[in-house]
Amino acid sequence: MKHGKRMRTRKFVSLTAVMLVFAMLTGCSLTPEREGNTTSSSTDSQTEIPKGIFNKDTEGSSNGDTESPTTEDAAKTTEDTPSSAAGMTDEEAYSIYSGVLNNLCTAMLAGLDSIDDMELTDGAGWLYDVMPGRDSVTAMASVGYLIKDISGDGVPELLIGSITDQDDGNDYGSYIFSIYTIVNGAPRCSVEGWYRSSYQMMNNGQIFYAGSGGAMYGIFAVYDITKDGTDLICQDYYFTTNTDDTFENYAMYHNTVGESDVSVSEQLAIPEDEFWKVGDDYRSQTYNLPYTTLLAYAKDNGLISDGQNNGINPGAGQNTAVELTPVAIHIYWASDYTGRVDDYDYYNLAGYDNEHLILITTDRTVTDFKVLSLEYQDMTQNGDMLFYETELYHQDQLTPERPFVVGMDLIGTIPNNGISYVDSNGEHRRFAVTESGEDGSLMLMEY
Repeated sequence: MKHGKRMRTRKFVSLTAVMLVFAMLTGCSLTPEREGNTTSSSTDSQTEIPKGIFNKDTEGSSNGDTESPTTEDAAKTTEDTPSSAAGMTDEEAYSIYSGVLNNLCTAMLAGLDSIDDMELTDGAGWLYDVMPGRDSVTAMASVGYLIKDISGDGVPELLIGSITDQDDGNDYGSYIFSIYTIVNGAPRCSVEGWYRSSYQMMNNGQIFYAGSGGAMYGIFAVYDITKDGTDLICQDYYFTTNTDDTFENYAMYHNTVGESDVSVSEQLAIPEDEFWKVGDDYRSQTYNLPYTTLLAYAKDNGLISDGQNNGINPGAGQNTAVELTPVAIHIYWASDYTGRVDDYDYYNLAGYDNEHLILITTDRTVTDFKVLSLEYQDMTQNGDMLFYETELYHQDQLTPERPFVVGMDLIGTIPNNGISYVDSNGEHRRFAVTESGEDGSLMLMEY
């Protein structure tokens, strides 16, 4: 049975070059209790760091207490894994998995507007998270594959995942979207995930899972993969769910059946920080995998030429993710955010309470970060809005480790607030903050 949990509530929108879905990662809902120190501010209106924005106290978190394996450690872990040569070689597996890889690359080259009309391979749901706001080349440079026998039966699995780290021209990432194995000479999808429902390999050969379905619903779990690589067997499954119809309170549960079902679970009467520390401890045992980008696969197999590479022609072995993947800025209603937040910078423009604050995160450090007041000026012939800008707040950097919380007054259909920053390529980027009239989610509109 293919393993996957598709849980979504309020949709979120984020930006790379225009608007990018690259989200978060795991489903732990937290309340920061530490005071954040703004790097530098252009205003004296900085207000006290609010408490209770997120839904859990972070004191007692194990983040930072356990050193995560480095990419060098990951390579050693991979090299120490027993060879699969006794059953099937990696080259033989590669030829069988090529149909899956060709299908994924073809879909990404076709673009987001076309994939609904295509016959996608099983386990390709993550395309809808990766593709929005990205051109095909950039998207393929941000996703990688690895052929590796993780079940130990001599038949290598195919792992598809997100590239988040680079070292000495190589690409790495710990997050796994999909896992395939080979059954009767054909690929079969065993595990399907996406950004808010993803998997990671643990040092002991088990698989860590983290997922989220909204502020009340967080999951972390540990699985064994079956010997034939076709399914996962749950060892520990922790989840939270609301305890009443007001959706203001939630309880913590544990089971070993792998379901978010209160009737088969034990309610845990332990402090919240102790509960989430279990997940942190599991996560600290995960490691990076040495991925090959789908862009490299597409080039090696003639699916894309250097002429399609945005004018960039990297040499053999040169890392492409750094040059091709733009900074991803994400924006959420802070009360909806289910990722991990330990420290943050804060500025309250509108005097809003916690339920109306906005969280801004980045996957890479940007500089000269500003909050802007916007006044509509004109519209170009192409329909692009022009604004007069007033700087309200400034800090030298916005980093992945320390997001930013701001209270904004979003008035009417014409944006009246925005942000700007200088990205890793030295480009000055400006975005208006808007709210979707369809579902109330937040969006960033570049202008």
